[in-house]
Amino acid sequence: MARVSKNTGLAVAALFILALSGGCTSATTSNAPSPSPATGHVEVNLEDQYIAVVNKVSPSVVAIQTGTGLGSGVIFDTNGHIVTNAHVVAGSATYKVFLSNGRSYAASLTGAFTADDLAVLKVDAPGLQAAEFGDSDHIRVGTIVMAIGSPLGLLGSVTDGIVSAVGRQVSEPNGVALPP
Repeated sequence: MARVSKNTGLAVAALFILALSGGCTSATTSNAPSPSPATGHVEVNLEDQYIAVVNKVSPSVVAIQTGTGLGSGVIFDTNGHIVTNAHVVAGSATYKVFLSNGRSYAASLTGAFTADDLAVLKVDAPGLQAAEFGDSDHIRVGTIVMAIGSPLGLLGSVTDGIVSAVGRQVSEPNGVALPP
């Protein structure tokens, strides 16, 4: 199988670690932006920013069904390459990808790199919306992040959190260490 580059892994991590920054100071519950009396700038509340991110990213997130389980992935490009975790596709010979619009397509495994827990599937589907990737070099401890995926086949699940560490090596129980 082909090796997925570490740079691809950083790009995927950047997608799933979407930072929400700037203009987060308003505590208003109104949906309409209002100018700040102090600065004159329009401020948007945090909820509106979350909704905007979910609406922008969700069409690029897919659910993956394999012969052995379920997982999530992200549309990497309009040619049908989908990045997921190697553990999602491990041990399976069949893959089905479910898009956010409800359509599903058979997929083939292009490659996997177990050491970084990355894999790439390929689907032949029209009108794919590729993810827009951020720069993971800008992530800092304390950055507000969102994760959009399809755990347990629940397409379009959303959660948030705060980055607690960067550059940390993670070791899994099976002995695989995911490098920082």
